[in-house]
Amino acid sequence: MLGALLAFLVAGCATHPGEGHGPSGATSGGNKTSPYKVNGDWYHPLRTARGYQEEGLASWYGDKFHGRPTANGEVFDMHLPTAAHRTLPLPTLVRVTNLENGRSTQVRVNDRGPFVDTRERIIDLSYAAAKRLGMNKQGVARVQVEAIGGPGLEGPARARNGADGGGDRVYLQVGAFREEGNAERLRRRLRDLDLDPVEIANARQDGAPLFRVRIGPLPGVGRADDLAQHLHRQGLPTGHLVRD
Repeated sequence: MLGALLAFLVAGCATHPGEGHGPSGATSGGNKTSPYKVNGDWYHPLRTARGYQEEGLASWYGDKFHGRPTANGEVFDMHLPTAAHRTLPLPTLVRVTNLENGRSTQVRVNDRGPFVDTRERIIDLSYAAAKRLGMNKQGVARVQVEAIGGPGLEGPARARNGADGGGDRVYLQVGAFREEGNAERLRRRLRDLDLDPVEIANARQDGAPLFRVRIGPLPGVGRADDLAQHLHRQGLPTGHLVRD
């Protein structure tokens, strides 16, 4: 009985080669919370993502596994911002920051891996996520991974189609000013870059008016990440994500 169970776990968590520099090995099928064994090592998935933050190497995988099932039964799409992680709950939304260039993006963990160089590599990204972080050509980069949504956290994990969960509208806030004229100048500059819709949202801070310049509403976090990178290339502040 025990032998049959172990055989089932190994079969359900078989490794495959990834892309980037060397194989990365995310699983196909597999378990969401049950311990599993790969290459002689046992892994114990976390029941909550609360408080998870780690630094290490990220690799990526792409077209060889495009269309194959992920560990939680979804279909891997290399063009969506997803990732494989050995122990985070499935799904979990994480923020990944490339410590070599400062770029950051949010991805949805829906697979298991990587299973090579496990002392250094902590996450295996989809091609889309790797491209956003500017590491798709070099293959491996040092990153920080922080859980921001999913089991044990208040934030939603991204829906299967890559859109954001929940009913909140998503904006990219590019600036906040005490003077309305400064906010208006930034809004005009953003519109000149064809980044509509751009709005000035009125708020108050410490009893004084605050004029927030933001782009949106946007269809999801992925679009906000794309806009932030575009702003960076234009020499503008990349802003930050807000929900309303």
